[in-house]
This record gives sequence, structure tokens and C-alpha cells, in this order.
Amino acid sequence: MDRNYLTGVANPYNMAQPWKIYEKSVGMWVVESNRSVFSFPLSTEETDVKSVAREYFHYLDDIMVALRDLFAVTAIEYPQGKLLVESPIPLYMDQSKDRLIIAWEDDTKKCESWAPGAIFSGLTEVVVDADGKTVKSQLPNVLKMMFSGVPGSDQYALVLSTNCDIWLDKTISGSDNSIIGTTNSLRLKCALEGIADALDGKVVHFASEFPGVEINEHGFGLK
Repeated sequence: MDRNYLTGVANPYNMAQPWKIYEKSVGMWVVESNRSVFSFPLSTEETDVKSVAREYFHYLDDIMVALRDLFAVTAIEYPQGKLLVESPIPLYMDQSKDRLIIAWEDDTKKCESWAPGAIFSGLTEVVVDADGKTVKSQLPNVLKMMFSGVPGSDQYALVLSTNCDIWLDKTISGSDNSIIGTTNSLRLKCALEGIADALDGKVVHFASEFPGVEINEHGFGLK
């Protein structure tokens, strides 16, 4: 996962906002699925990509339902660093899935083993402070996720990552962010729980690159 995907994104409101975007990861969670019918990586000589895609997209659809009130996809990378599709508004996912299948099929022609996967970025609905009022806003690239089959296993994993401290009651720099931090962190918690349910799995790893950030399987500073 590219940890610098938010670098250079400007604060869309004003410099008085306490939260910021960083080059390092403020929070990252790995949610692992229940067992797949496939074991990864797959032999490209024996693999029907469309059959694998049916299971992958079944999980992905459930994930997107779990994230529907928080996150909308506007760009897909496959492989990492190569933009497959991008739009200023949420993508029409049926067409995007077709593009991803074509990219997967092309990839299987170049290698002996393969696992399905992609990186998704987009718009995240968060609450912000606007002149003392709490309002909802859609911010680009506040969240990013990678969903893929895990080599050496029969499971999928979703990695959800953020380089923004808009979720914290106290920002990385120590500023008070309690007006919006609690609301945003609760929404993130619901999203993580929804993803775990969608994958019939659980959070197996979480981390922050910033010392002192309270992070656990539920998000930031929540039990």
C-alpha cells in the first residue's frame, strides 16, 4: 500500500482546521475474510478469471454496502500504481468491474501464478467544522483500501488506510479536534464492523506510524 497517497492534498476549507493530511499512515487496519473456495496464488494455466471474479465481486459488493454511508469509489488501481479507471464522481461499478476483469485476464497471460486484487480510492463523507457549525462534506482520498486474495492462504484481506487525523479527538499536532473527531471516529468504527461482517471475518492487524495515537481493532480510541 502506497503510504503517500494523500501527499499534497490541500485542506479544502481553511488553514484554521486542526486536522491535517500527512505522508505517514495515521491508521491502518487489515480485515481478513473467512475461507475462500480458492487457494492463492492461483495457477494461471488452470484459472478461469471470471469464476474467481464472481467470488471477489460478491465480497466487494458487500463491502461497498457496508461503506455506503462513508466511502464512494472514484478510482481503481491495478496493478498498484497503475490507474485503471478514474472519475470525478463515484464510479459506475459494473463497468469498472468489466475493466478490472480485462486487466486481470491480461495479467494472467504474463505470469504463472496470480491472485485477484485492486486498490480503491475515492470520496469519504466526514463531518467538518465550518464557521463553528458541524457539517458533512465529501473529501477526496481521506480513505483508501486494497482488497486482494492473500498468497499462501485461502482468504481475502482488505486493508483500510488513512493518512488524515480528522478522526481523532486530539490531532497529531496536539490541537483540539473533539467537535468533529468523535463523530468521525464512530462512523469509522461502524465501517470497520460492517467490513468484518461483509467478509465473515475479523480485524487481524492494526497500526499507526505516529507514536501515541490510540488505535485498536475498532478504530481510533474506541472500545
